[in-house]
Amino acid sequence: MSEDSKAQDIVREMARLAMLSNKLSEMQVKNLQMYPFVFFEGVSGIKMDYDFSNEMDMDTTEDKKELNVSYKVKPPEIKHLRVRYYLTLDEKADNSNIEKRFKAIETSVRQLLWKQISVEVYFNDNLKYKSK
Repeated sequence: MSEDSKAQDIVREMARLAMLSNKLSEMQVKNLQMYPFVFFEGVSGIKMDYDFSNEMDMDTTEDKKELNVSYKVKPPEIKHLRVRYYLTLDEKADNSNIEKRFKAIETSVRQLLWKQISVEVYFNDNLKYKSK
């Protein structure tokens, strides 16, 4: 197994744990907090919030004659999962090709967590980008 493949497996496992626990690891938080500094110019402050709450549902079937109980876990609902960035940004900073910058941060977040996760970016309290 190559080093790249091992790293991808570790990232996938960390994403699964984040989904189950509704918590990010320290490494995931640091990565998410660094992305705006990588992709945008003039960032002087970052606030970030996320929603990984999962409402996993379970069906229970009881057979009282046989004293058998079976459980079936339904897949978690994922359409509400999101990461939001609130960036304090110098408006004079050169952020040319802004759509490419938004796509880059979205891609990075999705590679770290899940491909379905929604990413929102606010500049100085104004929504500038929301992934589809």
